[in-house]
Amino acid sequence: MIRPEFVVLQSQASSAEEVIRELSELFLRHQIVKESYPEAVLNREREYPTALPGKGFFVAIPHTDSSHVLESGIAVATLQTPVRFGLMSDPDKLVDVSLVFLLAVADPREHLALLKRLMEILSDTERLQKVLGASSADEVLDVMQTSIA
Repeated sequence: MIRPEFVVLQSQASSAEEVIRELSELFLRHQIVKESYPEAVLNREREYPTALPGKGFFVAIPHTDSSHVLESGIAVATLQTPVRFGLMSDPDKLVDVSLVFLLAVADPREHLALLKRLMEILSDTERLQKVLGASSADEVLDVMQTSIA
């Protein structure tokens, strides 16, 4: 589900849209999403923002419905400079996000289970800091694999 080729370290994206497009392109390149996926994620993000408070910084988990997904996957981006996302609990409030997990979920039944496993990471300060400070995709995978297979 999460693979080294789906990890971007120190992305230079300057907006939420840019980082979503950057990560979506990885999914498109590996043919796990449909061409409609990037726009569907952006539209959903505008309507239902996904930024959440992590431990010490904000994280975003953009996603869309399974009709745009061929195979499940998770892409991760650490950001060189935080970008603005709408806060999930207060959509009108923009926050600076440092870490993005883009989700592609093929089976709607696995969506909640995946979010639950991801929340385990989001609630663990040490693991979040390790992902944020990772110097290789393998480091990110090592941290993530204990929760997300």
